[in-house]
Amino acid sequence: MKVEREKILERFGKHTKSKACIYVNKLADIDTNVLEELIQYTLDEYQTQNQRNKNGMKSE
Repeated sequence: MKVEREKILERFGKHTKSKACIYVNKLADIDTNVLEELIQYTLDEYQTQNQRNKNGMKSE
């Protein structure tokens, strides 16, 4: 899953990142379509993780 996030970020544009944050100076520096994709990916991952937790399964 981390690999998928990294692949998306490769297409994102000029940014820096920490473990959980992505830093952008100007919106013009990034591809906003990729930003939308990254947001959707993150939401999907959190929903999957939340469902696993509800079912008593370990998250990856």
